Amino acid sequence: MIRAAVFAAGLPFVFGALILAGQETGADRLRAAYGADEAARIEAVIAAAERDGVPRSLLIDAALEGAAKGESAAVVVRAVTLYADELRAAVRLLGRQTDPRSLKKATDAARHGLDPEFVRGLWRAHPADFPMLVQVVEDLLHEEVRLEVAQGIVEEAAERGMSAKDVVTLPAVVRRLVRDGATPAAAASSVRQSVRLGRPVVPPAASPGEFPGAARAPWGPERAGVPGRRPSRRPEAIGLP
Repeated sequence: MIRAAVFAAGLPFVFGALILAGQETGADRLRAAYGADEAARIEAVIAAAERDGVPRSLLIDAALEGAAKGESAAVVVRAVTLYADELRAAVRLLGRQTDPRSLKKATDAARHGLDPEFVRGLWRAHPADFPMLVQVVEDLLHEEVRLEVAQGIVEEAAERGMSAKDVVTLPAVVRRLVRDGATPAAAASSVRQSVRLGRPVVPPAASPGEFPGAARAPWGPERAGVPGRRPSRRPEAIGLP
C-alpha cells in the first residue's frame, strides 16, 4: 500500500508526456501490458470513477504510467484507486465541467493542504489561470511562507489584476529577499504589501541553474536537486525510479 501511495502521489506530474491517440488505444495498451483479466480489473476502477465525473483520460494515463514503470497490476489497481478518490474529491469541489488539467492541479492543492474554500474560490474567479495560481501558492510554500499568507498573496495579486508573468515571479522575489537576510515571514510580508499597494514587484535576476518563481509547470523540472533550491517537500519527490 505504501508503494502504491507513493506511485499515486507522483501521477499528476508525468501526464504531459503521455498524450494518447484515444480511449481505445489506452485500453489496448493496458491489455497488452497486463493481459485481458488484469486489464479488466483496472478498467473497472476507471469506469466506476468515470460514472462519478472523473475524466477517463486521467486514469488511463495513470495506469499506463504504472505499466511504463513496470509496476504489477495489483500496484496499479491500488494506485489508480487512490488517485481516482483524489479526483472524485476534486470533482466535488470544482464541479463536473472542470477541465482535466485543473482537476489534476486541485488534487495537487489538496496534497499541499490548501484550504478547499480558497481553491474553489480561486477556480470560480480565475478558471483560466487556476493551475498557474495554485502553482504559485505551492512555490511560496516551498520558500517557507505560511499557508494562509501564501494563499493571501496569490488571492490579492489575482484580484488586483496582476499579470501572470508578474505573479509567477513572486516566489523568486521572496527567495531573493531571504538570501539577502530577511526571514521568510518578513519577505512574504514585504511582497504582500507591495501587491496590496499596487507597487511593482521587481523579479530578481536568476542565479545560474535557478528556475525563477512558479514559471515551471507542475510537470516541469524536478525541484529536488536544483541548485540553489531547498529540497522539495512534495510527495512525488520520493516517487518510484
